[in-house]
Amino acid sequence: MEISLFFKRYIMEFKRGVKMIKNVGNFDRILRFVFSGLVLVMVLSGKITGLVALVLIIVSIVLVITGLIGWCGLYKLLGISTVKKNK
Repeated sequence: MEISLFFKRYIMEFKRGVKMIKNVGNFDRILRFVFSGLVLVMVLSGKITGLVALVLIIVSIVLVITGLIGWCGLYKLLGISTVKKNK
């Protein structure tokens, strides 16, 4: 399946008013923040530099944003949810 088909699918869903239901659980959110913090420390200390640092910073920014809002687009695509279900 082409990537453009994924974008078309999401554009159609958002036009219909699909809600962003939380799919990132608390433990998953904590892991995202810890990973992002470690990347920040390693970049600032000079342990990671260059292109690797840039890529990890971008990934960390995405992880922090998805952790803050509790919704991950990749999880939505793959049908994954780490949110605990109520009994």
